[in-house]
Amino acid sequence: MEYLRVQLKVCEGCGNLWFRTQSAEDVYGRCCASKLAQHAKPRADQRRTKRHAMAMRQAVMMGGVN
Repeated sequence: MEYLRVQLKVCEGCGNLWFRTQSAEDVYGRCCASKLAQHAKPRADQRRTKRHAMAMRQAVMMGGVN
């Protein structure tokens, strides 16, 4: 006989109760996980561009860039 260990969790998105396997690290239930998967995730180059723009603004405010 094979046993499966599960945990009773609360979805961080909607508050519904759901079961997950003990080894999983999901924080959203199926309902919210599917909704969040539809949203586009920012690419690494977009994040880098935002950081670079922020650094440039700070440098301009300090008078370091013409």
